[in-house]
Amino acid sequence: MPSENAAATPIGTPGVADFLGKSIEAICPFGFGKAGDDQNHCAHFVGHALRWAAGVGLTCDGLLPAKLPSSHAMYGQRGALVRVNQLFTHVAGKTVLDTTAKYPDIQKGLIFVSLTSNFTNDFTEMGNHPRKHVGIVIANEVFHYGNTQDAVRKDSLTQFVKRMTGAYGGVVTFVTTGLPASAGV
Repeated sequence: MPSENAAATPIGTPGVADFLGKSIEAICPFGFGKAGDDQNHCAHFVGHALRWAAGVGLTCDGLLPAKLPSSHAMYGQRGALVRVNQLFTHVAGKTVLDTTAKYPDIQKGLIFVSLTSNFTNDFTEMGNHPRKHVGIVIANEVFHYGNTQDAVRKDSLTQFVKRMTGAYGGVVTFVTTGLPASAGV
């Protein structure tokens, strides 16, 4: 049953921090996603946190098994984008993060990670390999959906790089970006 009480929260402090510890069930007003399901909800969380429905791509409302009834609060509205690589397509200012140097000061932006082989050579596009992740960076802290514990978590930029490098193994690349113009913030 779709949740009717989930609401978009503006980015920034405390906005994104309001999502800490919440499962996708509490975040998605369309009711797509359940704790313990086999979906990767990192992009789904980012989509709702930024109110990011613009652009071409798969949205949570498009994944529902049936259309919402006309009495539902979200009837006729578009859901959030849910695929990491599709989010990546819609952002500008892509910069590869040098993980061997001191990290830059990132006040607001996004951070994407995937196997290096999942990016084009110029890091402007990302493929559909399942090992990819996205988070929102606010004041050098990364807010992202932890699929293992099914909740939004916060890591320092250093912790995030270490966690994701260990989780994905192999050679990974981190790409930072600005916020999308269509994010609704």
